[in-house]
Amino acid sequence: MTWWLSAVVICMCCVARIESQSGQQAQHDVIFLIDASETLGEGNFRTMLRQIMTSYIESWPVDDQMVKISVIVFSTTLYEIPMTGNLTLLEERILGAPYEGQYANTDLAFERARQVLNESRSPSRQQHVILVTNGVARYPKEARKVTDRLHSEGVDVWTVGIGSRISMLELLSYTRNVSHVVTTPSFDVLPSLKIGISGSLKDVIILVDSSRSIGEESYRRLLNSVLQTYIEPWMAADKLLDVGVITFSNTPEGINLTRNVTSLRERVPVASYGGRGTNTHLAFDMARSMLQASRVPGKQQTVLVITDGVSRLPYESRKSAELLRADNVTIWAVGSGVNIRVTELVWFTGSETRVRISTSLDNLPFVQI
Repeated sequence: MTWWLSAVVICMCCVARIESQSGQQAQHDVIFLIDASETLGEGNFRTMLRQIMTSYIESWPVDDQMVKISVIVFSTTLYEIPMTGNLTLLEERILGAPYEGQYANTDLAFERARQVLNESRSPSRQQHVILVTNGVARYPKEARKVTDRLHSEGVDVWTVGIGSRISMLELLSYTRNVSHVVTTPSFDVLPSLKIGISGSLKDVIILVDSSRSIGEESYRRLLNSVLQTYIEPWMAADKLLDVGVITFSNTPEGINLTRNVTSLRERVPVASYGGRGTNTHLAFDMARSMLQASRVPGKQQTVLVITDGVSRLPYESRKSAELLRADNVTIWAVGSGVNIRVTELVWFTGSETRVRISTSLDNLPFVQI
């Protein structure tokens, strides 16, 4: 194994955390340069786009202050997504990016990235360019000239090489730093990038009792309290938080995990009212399925169950809650009214410290996730 490949392997294990001089978390502008040349094929191109979203962009606190993203898809020509902190817009436009399937004009992509960063440069923001490619540039010397200028302007250059057609020497010539080159044999799994953007991914699913004992009028008030007490404060404080909601009676109905608080404001208040039994175990089972689909290493996952009574099948509900906890999911419980059974809520959470009691559905106790 050559020295530079050994160094890449070693440095991929290193974690670098960049903070501003004031000790505050640094702010970042990131431009992805995404290869759309003929060697990929459109199927691999689409897989790569989805992995860039899930492995990188969705794991960062993307908004108009902390992390802004631009994307340049390149082949013979360029397709550009302007710098933005709108995660929903990024997902829509990245996944819909065109596949040209011709030459890899990497130099043009680097040059356009340089122009964009020159226009947005600010002393308070760190700038990064990330090249994602499965091959070699059509004009590697021209591309290297542009990366030399990027380095002189204080821009961090990173490369993600996919497959067997890449040239390690070429990628190293762009980054000037072996720790800024990562590789993978497959489009299905992209390696981690430790570019100094910190934060912890979190999932929270709120289970809301919609059984007969609550009554529809109280249920509607409860949904508004859930929004105002939990969802809106949590999501305002944490840009890496995904929230889902499951209402449950005889059967559960779910709102998928999302970071789109506007969507939750629209959908939660109008969630359907079941008005029948309290099949808490089915709600726990649905939450477990949703969380398993969302699970990645290091992600914190939490379930909050809110109820005014007892489960129809308490032992089945206890088993379902234990399966969640076995998956390292933290469970909180909020009970309201005279019909609750505190013992059952402790069964769910595994600890009295994660049980909260409320005298009113309109005044829920805050839970710090």
